[in-house]
Amino acid sequence: MNPRLLEAAKRAMSKAVRSTFEEDVLWDHDKQAWRVLSATGSGEFYFLRINARSKRGDPWWVRLVCTCPAADSGLDVCWHKAAVALRWRRGKMPKVEEARVYGE
Repeated sequence: MNPRLLEAAKRAMSKAVRSTFEEDVLWDHDKQAWRVLSATGSGEFYFLRINARSKRGDPWWVRLVCTCPAADSGLDVCWHKAAVALRWRRGKMPKVEEARVYGE
């Protein structure tokens, strides 16, 4: 795996651990997506869905698709994805299989 990508993933997860609070990552049942509060303080949310092209065992940054500007610019890793992955690990979010797949 690309060492630069792994380093970016570590930084994103570190930020998520430091910055994510219970209310920052919520399941939006209507949109069938997780919503993560922007770190800019703007009150804006970004939405994350499961990547239809991913499979079990893929890293969290592959499993998720985010609507944030970093993702729009082509970056694979963002802290919003890390925040959702962190919540998965803590068992606070619906399981991946309970969500609709992005692009369905």
